[in-house]
Amino acid sequence: MRLLVAGHSVLDHISEPAGFRFQPGGVFYSAMALATLQQPGDGYFLCTLLEKGKEDLFEQAFRVFDTGYSTYSERIPRVHLTIHNVAERCERFENLNQKVIIPFGDLHRFDGLLINMISGFEMEVADLERIRSEYNGPIYFDVHSLSRGVGESLVREFRTIPDFAKWACHLTIVQANESEILTLLSDADEYTTCHWLLTLGVKIVLVTRGENGSTMYVMGSGGMEVTHQSVIPVLVCNKVGCGDTFGAYFFYHYIKNNNAPDAFRLAGIAGSVVTQFNSIKDLMKTADDVRQF
Repeated sequence: MRLLVAGHSVLDHISEPAGFRFQPGGVFYSAMALATLQQPGDGYFLCTLLEKGKEDLFEQAFRVFDTGYSTYSERIPRVHLTIHNVAERCERFENLNQKVIIPFGDLHRFDGLLINMISGFEMEVADLERIRSEYNGPIYFDVHSLSRGVGESLVREFRTIPDFAKWACHLTIVQANESEILTLLSDADEYTTCHWLLTLGVKIVLVTRGENGSTMYVMGSGGMEVTHQSVIPVLVCNKVGCGDTFGAYFFYHYIKNNNAPDAFRLAGIAGSVVTQFNSIKDLMKTADDVRQF
């Protein structure tokens, strides 16, 4: 299985009730989750931005990836995250200045393309249109910060994404959290938005809800089918990268087995157990813990 992952690598500056952390972030979490799943014969390829002198921070995840499609930038994005116990986190970005460079001519090589819009500036809709014109395989799209505009001092606030239909009609799977999903269609609730996405050709919509679990929407023969799952009860030490882990686990297992319910179950477990780990090194335990559950 050959997977291409596209998204910005970022340096996270995290303020939370327990203190302050500085660590690799962004597509690092998607890459790390896939690294824990890699089997003989799997080939991973990464389309991101790299920064000289910062490679060691990302090495634990990126070492199993072919980074030939990645490019160096003078400074990769910095993200200042303020994590609250209950409310949505606050984000402020720096260095939103360069798109990733998509290997359009090589897309036919891959069994799946995972796009994680970490910053929301990885690509424009015209780039996605070209991807789809040259690639007929499954595209997983994590909405992430595409749902956030850029305000004063580069603070990111939720806004309705302009004409998201132009993005959605090219996508196979859409992931968003419960705040992001409400930015895809103006003045619509989650149920209406997910039904709309499925009528545009999206096959699966995934909504993550933190401690309240996750929901999968698909179109069945009798209309839209909705499946909800709860989180696995664990001691929560971390709230960063959980959705990225969820998405990577879902896409890997979906591509491997073409079984959405099974992929959804495994993704839910992975998104739960990864909250136990408050160090980057411990993330490699994710696959073992998922197997135990």
